Amino acid sequence: MYMNNHIVNKELIRQRFARSVDSYQQEATIQSLITQEMTERLTHYLPNHLASVLEFGCGRGGFTRAFLNKFQPEMFWINDLCPEMEEALSDILKKYPKFQFIPGDIEHTTLPQNLDAIVSCSALQWFESPVDFIHKCAQQVVSGGILAFSTFGPKNLLEIAEITGVSLPYISLEDWKKALTEDYQILEATEDIRQLYFQSPLNVLQHLKKTGVNGICAMRWNKTKLEHFVTQYTKCFGNINSEHIQKVPLTYHPIYIIIQKRK
Repeated sequence: MYMNNHIVNKELIRQRFARSVDSYQQEATIQSLITQEMTERLTHYLPNHLASVLEFGCGRGGFTRAFLNKFQPEMFWINDLCPEMEEALSDILKKYPKFQFIPGDIEHTTLPQNLDAIVSCSALQWFESPVDFIHKCAQQVVSGGILAFSTFGPKNLLEIAEITGVSLPYISLEDWKKALTEDYQILEATEDIRQLYFQSPLNVLQHLKKTGVNGICAMRWNKTKLEHFVTQYTKCFGNINSEHIQKVPLTYHPIYIIIQKRK
């Protein structure tokens, strides 16, 4: 069964994502694909005009911008753990003076009420109690309101987990579905596997650093640890492509869930 409560170093996560604010957009190719996929799916369930929406875990605002290209909320609360992300959203906040940025840990923040929708991409896996939070959201959306989020499943970054023993306690799609049926009608619940390929395991680590995903733990790398990581990663996951070039994969396991509060 899933682990609903787990210890998360939110300050470490905040620091790592804050440092990656300038490199994230170029490097986060999988997260960008997820953003587009979620936005397209939402067009089947949300009207163009909405009274009020909350987005949590906005990051640099990739999903925020995609959402606003499709939908026109009268009021939009935009949250991120990192206060630094407000600057990355300055163009949106200037264009829409009524919109509000909410900095800080949304798990421990009083949420707006009577929302038409709560949305998020690639953030929930960092929460201490993700299932509890989604149930809390049921109290904030109107009857028939939509909650849509993407997160990641147990195969996410499986290569890193196997070599280092470090991973988040990801919740499987089946466990998500079991946990949500009490408060919500499930409209969509699907998963996918995506892989990126890199020249070397060191490039994998650089990719994770540039996207802030290395906030999983405060591991200190030294020469011995790096050499072991490179050797084991290449041994376990390296392959030769058709051009006879050594490549190593990194696996992402996105989960997409769109649910409706029971009327």
